[in-house]
Amino acid sequence: MGLFGKDDRKPASPQPRPQQPRVSQGPASAPRDVTVIGRGTRFEGKITGSADMLVEGEVGGAIDGGGTITIAEPGTVKANLHARVVVIAGTVTGDVSADEKIELQPSATLKGNITAPRIL
Repeated sequence: MGLFGKDDRKPASPQPRPQQPRVSQGPASAPRDVTVIGRGTRFEGKITGSADMLVEGEVGGAIDGGGTITIAEPGTVKANLHARVVVIAGTVTGDVSADEKIELQPSATLKGNITAPRIL
């Protein structure tokens, strides 16, 4: 027993509460899905999907995406491409079409036809 009849024992520390999972507050805070074809990876065939795509490796065949397809340097694509937005910094051999725009970076090499409302 402590001074003036008080107990010397310290009160038990509160137990930590488990953290609640975060709930998305809407599209601004939600991360976008991105499909990556990395350097040193080679893909042959048809790729379709709604996620954004980043190509740093090699793709042959066809790509049909609903988001943004980015062909990064040193990515190489020998395929016809279609997406909402296409950004080319690597090499593309094939026809490219976009619903919104096609963006050609200074390092881009394109051998094929392009079709889009805007070409930058």
